[in-house]
Amino acid sequence: MEILIQLFSGLVGAIIGGAMAVWGSMKALNTTMANLERAEIRRMRVECVANLAGLRFVLGEVKAGQIPVVPDAEIAKLMFELNRISMLWADNADVLKSVRDFHAEPGTKDRLLALIRTC
Repeated sequence: MEILIQLFSGLVGAIIGGAMAVWGSMKALNTTMANLERAEIRRMRVECVANLAGLRFVLGEVKAGQIPVVPDAEIAKLMFELNRISMLWADNADVLKSVRDFHAEPGTKDRLLALIRTC
């Protein structure tokens, strides 16, 4: 009888220990993945803001009688970064409002800088 009690207690201990090990590893995996995702989104946000700051010359001042000469590739890069903002900051209402304000009227360098500051 004593052997059965020891066998049963060993079996119950193994099941509880195994369940705790599985729970702990799943918790660690979920936490690690959440931290990795948060870090990757932050990296992409910083990259987006840096690219926008570098492309602010695309919205240069238009002088009377002159047509600004901006390569199409630079305009495409600016549009790409402006479109990325909506995805990267989808959870931030202030940034989305700044994007709407930027697109409401013809974009100027001042509006772009205000958008960058909001990000």
